[in-house]
Amino acid sequence: MKTILPFLALISFLFFSSDISSQNLKHKYATQGTWEFGGDIFFTTTTEDYSSTYESQYNFNNTVLDFAVNANAGFFVIKGLKLGIEPGIEVTNTYRTQTVLKLYFTPEYVFDMKTAVYPYAAGAIGFTSVNPYYTSNYANGFSWGFRLGLKINLAGNSLLNVGLRYYEGQYNTTYEDNYVIPHYSYDIKDKTKELGLALGWSVFF
Repeated sequence: MKTILPFLALISFLFFSSDISSQNLKHKYATQGTWEFGGDIFFTTTTEDYSSTYESQYNFNNTVLDFAVNANAGFFVIKGLKLGIEPGIEVTNTYRTQTVLKLYFTPEYVFDMKTAVYPYAAGAIGFTSVNPYYTSNYANGFSWGFRLGLKINLAGNSLLNVGLRYYEGQYNTTYEDNYVIPHYSYDIKDKTKELGLALGWSVFF
């Protein structure tokens, strides 16, 4: 909660300090046929729930602070509705350092407030791939999430983007230990929950 309060204060400041006369901008954002390209840094609190069938049942839970770098691209099929994709990479250290590769399909609706401030709500659904510390192979999993925030047109066709995000992913893998005799294997279920703030920049044309 303490990490969200500064974000809410920033949102309020940007909303009330924006130029209300932005209707005169040469290129109107969020209109049909508009392309948008950008990226952001996602500062997140990541919680990992790990369970396995090793020695009957083994579980642990851990929470860390980390960040992800995301790119995004999208096209407004109608006024306000953008269909896009979001690839990203995250380095996390929930137990040991591991890299997460992400690719989401991200439908997004942008609200035209007739100002330089555009509130938006978006969903995210796709797949993630992680190199977990318990195996040398990448584990692939299903992931989903949502985003809420504001885009502020500060100059021309560029946007400052601030938002709140939640992502959840799950990986099911099998660990095989071939270094001992007899060999053994066990099933692993790894679930992550990410909540945090994103700050980014994009251009549209």
